[in-house]
Amino acid sequence: MRQFLYIAPLAAIALTGCLSGNDASDIDAAPPLAGGDLTLFDGTSGAFSSPAPGLSEQDSLQHSRGDARFGATFVTAPALTNPGLGPLFNNVSCVSCHLGDGRGRPPASGEALSSMLFRISATGQDEHGGPKPMPGYGGQLQTRATFGNMPEVSIAFEYRDSVVVLAGGDTATLRVPKYTLQNPWKPFSETPLISPRVAPPVFGLGLLEAVDETELLSRSDPDDARDGDGISGRPNHVYDAVKGVKVVGRFGWKANNPDLQQQSAGAFNQDMGITTPVFPGENCAGDRPECASHPAEVDSVALESVVFYLRTLAVPGRRNWSASQV
Repeated sequence: MRQFLYIAPLAAIALTGCLSGNDASDIDAAPPLAGGDLTLFDGTSGAFSSPAPGLSEQDSLQHSRGDARFGATFVTAPALTNPGLGPLFNNVSCVSCHLGDGRGRPPASGEALSSMLFRISATGQDEHGGPKPMPGYGGQLQTRATFGNMPEVSIAFEYRDSVVVLAGGDTATLRVPKYTLQNPWKPFSETPLISPRVAPPVFGLGLLEAVDETELLSRSDPDDARDGDGISGRPNHVYDAVKGVKVVGRFGWKANNPDLQQQSAGAFNQDMGITTPVFPGENCAGDRPECASHPAEVDSVALESVVFYLRTLAVPGRRNWSASQV
């Protein structure tokens, strides 16, 4: 798979900040505010999950609705609350992967996948220039299934230690993973390309979405010819499923989604098997009889509440930023 580097010019958004929470004692007098006026200082376990300062009463209510939807556990239909899980999925809620709105982690040896998933593709590109879906599997492996259905695949993990010598003579031990696809529901048409993805943190996304596309393009340096700093940043132009055109990608580890609506709808669809007006078909539509078409399981109002929640999460401020060790 191709690797794209997305550089976010947050430093250009330097406004004012707010002090809050239980951690004011170790905050320097004039901390750098990477989140501008969305910055919040909070040293508690909820540091990543606070609403942005200054929301109106109406916006606070919408943020709370999205928070509830982000934390909702989906179950199989029929059910009175949060039906629609599966038939193929990776997890049962948004927060199961983004615990506390923070990042996930790779599984330990012998541990089941929880906040890490695998993208899969065949050789070549799809009609929009993106990764080519693997026949029978699509673009993401679902390792869990509802009762009576078979997961697409299981994944075995092995880790080995690798000792490396650093420039200063110190050594560091790195853990090298090996992933093996087992028990596929049908034979692969070719050797699959796989890419493991750990769930990223979700705060500050509203700021990234607000950066003008021209600003992103102005920072492109695909051959590192402009400044020779060793970073060959390049934009990833991706297909916008709503607008039907290609635009600059912003979200995901490889900037493969254009905005928070498509990012969220894609996560509902691929991670939980939940359909929306953006992606109305199941993640296994056309491949398996249990993936028949049906009305959207999360409507546009509920989807937008999640998008608004992500846009309005406060950005955690840096603490002890001037300390030499930090």
